[in-house]
Amino acid sequence: MLIKQKLFPLFFLITFLISNINVKAKNLDTNNAGSLTTTQSSSYFRNNITLDQYTKFWAQSQESLTPSLVTANTPYVYHWGNLNNKPKAIIFCIHGLTIHGYAYRGIGNFLASHDYLVICADQHGFGRFYNNLDKNLQDPKLEYYDVLNDFEILVKKIRKLYPSTKLFCMGESTGGHLSLRFGCKHPDLVDGLIISSASMKTKIPKPSLLFGTGSQILRHPFGQINLTKFIGQTMSEDPKTVAERMNDPLGRNYLSIEEISKYLWLSARTKPFVNKIPAQLPVLILQGEIDSIYAPQGSIEIAKLLKSKDKTLKLLPNSGHVLLETKYIKPQTAQTVLTWLNKHCQAATSDTSLSLGDQHGKTND
Repeated sequence: MLIKQKLFPLFFLITFLISNINVKAKNLDTNNAGSLTTTQSSSYFRNNITLDQYTKFWAQSQESLTPSLVTANTPYVYHWGNLNNKPKAIIFCIHGLTIHGYAYRGIGNFLASHDYLVICADQHGFGRFYNNLDKNLQDPKLEYYDVLNDFEILVKKIRKLYPSTKLFCMGESTGGHLSLRFGCKHPDLVDGLIISSASMKTKIPKPSLLFGTGSQILRHPFGQINLTKFIGQTMSEDPKTVAERMNDPLGRNYLSIEEISKYLWLSARTKPFVNKIPAQLPVLILQGEIDSIYAPQGSIEIAKLLKSKDKTLKLLPNSGHVLLETKYIKPQTAQTVLTWLNKHCQAATSDTSLSLGDQHGKTND
């Protein structure tokens, strides 16, 4: 196992170096990478999703778009809740790899029913930027680090509109790693963090998935890698959530070697930001005990490293990787988030700190 753990990052380091060789591959067409009519689109669009289904999903998600919150670099902003009333608090969400902002509609609608306002934006390279029928609006390029600058502008705009309302940043998977960075860099903009499935320890994929990806890299080292099987077999233990993602017209199933390597590098470089989270910033950590992508031990380590005086770790039994970015969110997960938010929206008392939750999924309620 130790050898495998050393070879796994080495494998992607080599592929990352290969991907940066200044050679243009014949089979890579970045101008069409986001087109729904090409083989480098969401792979299930050609096989399972009709244009009518895509159009219906597009229209449904468009109902949650929020023109009043749009900025130059975040044109696709979704919300759940009443924009005209003062909410109990605002939850700004950051979505994970291959997914999009509308994926938070499950927890968004749930929290909105409890007087919270939930907001999320598509990152460049995902959602409406990627699977857009209008080629002039396609932007398939991923920029993991620039997105924090984009979100800084958006969150400042939200803060200006709701100056006396608490704002919490919530992220899942890659979105969780980005949320930790955002909280570290902008503690003045957030009143707390909710981190889901963002462990510092990546699990070794099943040999069939690892070698399947490797064979694609050997055949098309400069092309987009089809991650459909990987996503389908690792994202969730719940068949409904898997089917939801596999038939999602706004999902992205293709990434280049360079993009995959940047994602792995992002995950590997989380520790320095965890160490710099201010002590006064409360943090809730959610982690599925049977996550197929991240090892729970990595989330436990994050909880131990945090200097926050107010931190809660919740290990969720019989839960996989995707906990929040699905309309099939489990009641236990939703209630855990709601309980934590309610507690941190109450008037300050002489002792509001929480101790680190134990490793069996209990919270300090």
